[in-house]
Amino acid sequence: DNHLSLMRVLFITTRSYLPQCVGGSEWSTHYLCEGLAALGDTVGVLCDIENKGWLGLRNRAVRKLTGMSFPSDKGMGYDVFRGWGSRKGIAEAANALRADVLVVVGVAPDPYGLAQICIDYSLPVVYQVRDVEFDRHGGDLSDLSAATFVSNSNFTARRLKERFDLNSQVVLPPIVPDRYRVSSPGGKILVVNPDPDKGGDTAVAMATLRPNIPFVIQESWANNSRLIELKQRAAALPNVEWRRPVLDMRERYREARILLTPSRWEEAWGRVASEAQVSGIPVLASRTGGLEEAVGPGGMLLPSDAPIDVWLNALDVLWNDKKAWEMYSAQALEYARRPALNPVHQVQVFRKILFDAVASRR
Repeated sequence: DNHLSLMRVLFITTRSYLPQCVGGSEWSTHYLCEGLAALGDTVGVLCDIENKGWLGLRNRAVRKLTGMSFPSDKGMGYDVFRGWGSRKGIAEAANALRADVLVVVGVAPDPYGLAQICIDYSLPVVYQVRDVEFDRHGGDLSDLSAATFVSNSNFTARRLKERFDLNSQVVLPPIVPDRYRVSSPGGKILVVNPDPDKGGDTAVAMATLRPNIPFVIQESWANNSRLIELKQRAAALPNVEWRRPVLDMRERYREARILLTPSRWEEAWGRVASEAQVSGIPVLASRTGGLEEAVGPGGMLLPSDAPIDVWLNALDVLWNDKKAWEMYSAQALEYARRPALNPVHQVQVFRKILFDAVASRR
């Protein structure tokens, strides 16, 4: 695919970014950036900054010295332009990078508003649809017909078509297997991102009723105020360890025998399911949205509103029945090797979409 001429690509999000914000959306952007850079493209990310830590301090100092509102740092291996109110930094970052194409990371808050500014900037715009909470995108996406749309699952693509009659190509969130693979599964139940919408309360209830099974609950979004009460409940349980966000998820997958994802949210995809399956860790998850697609045969799926007894019965099967665990583990490994999840393939498909967007504008 290297016969394509090289491009300069600027990703733009209204959120903060790695290492300050550690979520699936941020990692997906990072692996696309790394993959494009490996093919010779120049990449950058424009994001908000959290005024804390060494990064916040450095950013403030550089802003004072240079007069730039969105100075860049290269801590992630490429330019990350950070400042307050990323939509105000589009011109500065696009000029600094000499961008050929702008990629809007379509997650709340207000990616729609961001995309409108990008379209006015008269560069080709690619809009990544990463959730189906369309009411939180900030506007009617069919107004953005000048943009090229990319969905993160077949489920998301169907929803986008039903709601806005917009076509999109599907690129699954890229996962670099070596960043997640562990040599052997651990002996605990792992829950990642215990937000109530993602079934954190179901997980804590299960831990309460299965005191002999060890649980690890891993936060994704630091300082999520919705977790205060849940954290207190978990703290009272001797079989639950509550963990802060980590940059290297292998630390957690080393401990995991089963990944538990009892989400009630209409997940667009289930990135953690794919991460776990790379190591043959089976998933017990809700049959909701794209999560079903992400888990596939590599685990057990239950209705998201299933009563707690149903969740516990499924957990007991995976935990106690060695043959069942081995079967789902083997299927998880096999499913993780499918071409659609190959990061080299994903980057090439995404790169072709960017290239076509640039070419059609020319």
